[in-house]
Amino acid sequence: MVNRCGQCASDLKDGAAACVHCGAAVDRPQSAVSDISVSHTVSTELRPALTDSAFRDPPQTPATFSSTLLNPSRDLEGISGWLLPVAIGLVISPLMILNNTVTNNLPVLTNPRLHAFLETHPAIEGLIVFEIATNLIFIAVLVTLNVLFFKKKRSFPTYMILYLCLHLIVDAGDAVVAHALMPSMPVPAPLQAITRSFLAGLIWIPYLLVSRRVKVTFVH
Repeated sequence: MVNRCGQCASDLKDGAAACVHCGAAVDRPQSAVSDISVSHTVSTELRPALTDSAFRDPPQTPATFSSTLLNPSRDLEGISGWLLPVAIGLVISPLMILNNTVTNNLPVLTNPRLHAFLETHPAIEGLIVFEIATNLIFIAVLVTLNVLFFKKKRSFPTYMILYLCLHLIVDAGDAVVAHALMPSMPVPAPLQAITRSFLAGLIWIPYLLVSRRVKVTFVH
């Protein structure tokens, strides 16, 4: 399409701002002017952005993970869950052993009516003294285990496992010796003690060995 001057109808060169014949200003179509303006604006605004983005590292998304998500074991830390029965057992066991010693073992040695019997059966008297001594040792060990437990010491699981094994061995040995010395003694009483010790070891030793809560709690 040929452009002509609006004043003298002379041919105009493409892009001319004025007529070379009469000097009249050339009116450009508004759409063309707008397209040029928009194109210039867009290219001007996008050029730095495009240039920068071509060489800039991709934006890093800030980490929003909580400490619990970063360390899933933190929600297992602490004396809760299956460690609560362990805590209760550690607290009441010394009291139960002390009560058994005071109410069952000591009266046998201090009862005047049994002195003659014990004098003629020194092995039975020795067995009762052994039970009292082991009970006192167990109380001292349990007090130590309570300190290790509530201070969350790393050594607690190991010493607790050793205590459970020792308790089972002592109960079994005591029952065997007592039955050998007193065949007429009722079997259920020592058998119940052995059963309790065996079940305690069967439940808590594997738990102390494999529990993640134990591993993340006893770390001091």
